[in-house]
Amino acid sequence: MMIWHIFKKDWTLLWRYAAGLAALHFSLMVALLRLGRFQAPPLFDRFGFRGLAVSGDHTFYNLTTLFPGLSALASAFLIIAIVQQDAIPGVRQDWLVRPIRRRDLLLAKFMGVLLMVLAPIFAADLSGGLFNGFPMGQALTAALGRSIWLWFSMFLAVFVLASLTRNLMEAIVGSTVVAGGAFVWTMLRSSVPDILNRDRINWIGELIHLSIILAGAVVVLCLQYYFRKTLPARALTAGIVLLLLLVPGIPWQKAFAVEQRLSPVSGSANAVRLSFVPDHDVLGDRPVGPVQYGSRSDAFVVLPVRVTVSQDEAVVIGETSKVRLLLPDGQTQQLGLQMGFQVVNEAPAEGEKLISYVIRIPHSLYMRIADQSIRVEIDYYLTLLSLVDKQTLPATGGDQRTTRLGWCGSKISDAGGEILLGCIQAGRPPTCTSFVLEHIASGARNPRNATCRPDYSPFRTNYGPDALSRFTETLPFGDPAGIDTYPVKEPMLPESQVIARVYEAKDHFVRQLTIPQIRLREWVASE
Repeated sequence: MMIWHIFKKDWTLLWRYAAGLAALHFSLMVALLRLGRFQAPPLFDRFGFRGLAVSGDHTFYNLTTLFPGLSALASAFLIIAIVQQDAIPGVRQDWLVRPIRRRDLLLAKFMGVLLMVLAPIFAADLSGGLFNGFPMGQALTAALGRSIWLWFSMFLAVFVLASLTRNLMEAIVGSTVVAGGAFVWTMLRSSVPDILNRDRINWIGELIHLSIILAGAVVVLCLQYYFRKTLPARALTAGIVLLLLLVPGIPWQKAFAVEQRLSPVSGSANAVRLSFVPDHDVLGDRPVGPVQYGSRSDAFVVLPVRVTVSQDEAVVIGETSKVRLLLPDGQTQQLGLQMGFQVVNEAPAEGEKLISYVIRIPHSLYMRIADQSIRVEIDYYLTLLSLVDKQTLPATGGDQRTTRLGWCGSKISDAGGEILLGCIQAGRPPTCTSFVLEHIASGARNPRNATCRPDYSPFRTNYGPDALSRFTETLPFGDPAGIDTYPVKEPMLPESQVIARVYEAKDHFVRQLTIPQIRLREWVASE
């Protein structure tokens, strides 16, 4: 009864603020409903992979991206207000002289945050999913996942900060100091070069950070609500923040080992092979050969490598590699981690792919061993992604729902010259996709539109403006009166279709490629 009494008191004082915050969340939901399927940017546009749709005026969408920041700030203020209605620091609070158990006070504050802050967010996310036609189970899972992520990634930290301060001004100053220090430290650490695609394994580091935050929050809240030890609690909070900043990132090999243990279908990549093809020229327009490499920069050795993928509808990603050079005198030179590659196999005839794999060698080492006959051993860290969803829609007027792509539609853009494929999904968007415009009768296809920036996180929560993800891909077509080279022309669109594919990781594995004898100067890229 005391928990409910404290909550009612907070609700009476703060219901107007809570109602305004709820109205903000539902306004965002209505605005996103108005977007529909064809007004969002394409996948990974923020990374510069592709421009916006020709016909797309995404001003309205860009405005909606401002809502999450405003919502987060308003939610933080409400959490602070709820907690500080009965502030822990100081001796002037009336609850100190009343027969109120500290546990009841803590649970009442948790109830206030859940019902006044998180419940409207959950309700708006759930409504958005249902209004977009997703089943109750799918919409509920997406909305619940985002609410849990918001609680552990941000709201719990705000709750702890509010319990350590007497008023809003102290909370603002404290959060500014913490955020400013974290920003400066992050900028200092970012000067260290990192050639890996860290976003693929970031979830492991984020899970470690969230675990530290959760453990620290439990201890700090116990110190505050059960013992009222504000000074030790503040010192512990500072130590937790310092620990989060100083904890090193998980090494690549250990992170990859974790991924291997968590592979959904371990062993499915047993047939993937890599081999050196010395009788083939390297791909691209960069010639290689015996040149006098006198530059002071690193040397780039370009090797023709054949990747054999027996599985249809699959993608092989070379995450990175470790290279060892075995010299004639018995010495072994270890090179740093190298860059990766991607191979897409969509048909049996495409089972073998020739790639040009680039190895970066320090200038001083290259000049010393360029003309020696050496042995090269390369350990490739690879991931096999298999097809998990496929949609085939008419080029115009398409309307279809599938599990991983969600609710998709197709139409000609208002500006003409391209097909828009727009999709809405409950949860995070697909991270490895392929789209192609195909003429059914002749089998003619326009160039494939593929994007693959896989995220191996097992969590499917969307971190955007709401629990739904949206994207619009563009597929240009040819003008019969123009000089473009697209095989599928505009008159062929009534008999054409859009084929959309989604790939997800099935197996993480390691392959070794050995070149028994090679002279680096014969394969170095000329300047």
